Amino acid sequence: MLGLSVIKETDNIVKSYKIGNTKIEICDSAYKNNTPEDIEKILNRVTEIGWQIVREARAKGKDV
Repeated sequence: MLGLSVIKETDNIVKSYKIGNTKIEICDSAYKNNTPEDIEKILNRVTEIGWQIVREARAKGKDV
């Protein structure tokens, strides 16, 4: 399964919500103990991935 991970007791859940029957819990473990520079690199990579998705959708004629 994509993106499936197990939340450990030591993880800090910063947001929890449900969409239908799916429970979503957001943890800060990916950012905890990171420097501001590390976080900036992560956010830049997320932005790159997002724009790549937009470009591919537009190339297929999808409205984004």
